[in-house]
Amino acid sequence: EQELRSTKEYLQTTIEELETSNEELKSTNEELQSSNEELQSTNEELETSKEELQSVNEELTTVNTELQQKIDELSKTSSDLNNLLASTQIGTIFLDTNLNIQRFTPAVTKFVNLIQSDVGRPLAHIVSNLRYEHLVNDAHEVLKDLMPRQHDVQTKEGRWYTMRILPYRTIENVIDGVVITFFEITELKKAQQDSERAFRSAEFTRKSYRSILDLVKSLIVCMDRDGKITFINDFGLKFFGFKDKDIIGKPIIGNIIPEQEFPDGDVQSVFSEIAKNLGQPLKTQYEVTRGDGARVSLAWINTAILDDDETISGVMGIGDQVEG
Repeated sequence: EQELRSTKEYLQTTIEELETSNEELKSTNEELQSSNEELQSTNEELETSKEELQSVNEELTTVNTELQQKIDELSKTSSDLNNLLASTQIGTIFLDTNLNIQRFTPAVTKFVNLIQSDVGRPLAHIVSNLRYEHLVNDAHEVLKDLMPRQHDVQTKEGRWYTMRILPYRTIENVIDGVVITFFEITELKKAQQDSERAFRSAEFTRKSYRSILDLVKSLIVCMDRDGKITFINDFGLKFFGFKDKDIIGKPIIGNIIPEQEFPDGDVQSVFSEIAKNLGQPLKTQYEVTRGDGARVSLAWINTAILDDDETISGVMGIGDQVEG
């Protein structure tokens, strides 16, 4: 009976331990199941992350391809721009905000002593062959007020250039330095000087002709196609009692020739008659009033004033008082 009781107690203890073990195993199983679910969830997240990484990698590949295309385009554009600047023979210097040299074109080396190793050096340290000493100051002023500057400058060899200094603006409209361009105008300057000499010569000739006409003892009046007085000699001024500044630009009708001589107030009939017989003087006679108030008769000869293309630009009239 004692052994049976002892065995029964042992069995009871074993059953309790087994139940405890079963509960622990059950708990462990639940934990393992939970861990398995977490691992499965983690695996799904990793799979999702893998897909996202793959998508990002594809996007990066696409962006990298586009970036490479942009780099190729930028390289080609830069080459095209360099070739364009070199082919136009326009000297150009690019400066940063500290007026240090960033780039320059080959054409500018003809009159500014620049080599490739000068990139990064201040403009003030560079020697030029220009007869102009305010280049650096002008660049400073352009940076300060952002107003372009333009001057005609000459080299020591006698070549002429139009120099323009402008602010350098980035695509974002940020001022990032200064651009100086030199456009050769030597031939234009020469032509301008020749033109000025020709003008002075023509002006001298015109003044000489006017001096000669002022010596003529006949009334000489010139008018344009609108019938306005463009010239009257000294004899004519004294004859009518005018001052030169008072009569120039005024209509000839009503100031020199009475209105009744042209009832319609139009002098185009004179031009028409002259055009019909170009090269032949048009003779007529007008009753006019002298400066002293006397009514006199003038024998009038009209001749055409021709432009270079043989068109009539005006009329010159010569009048002499008819005696009796």
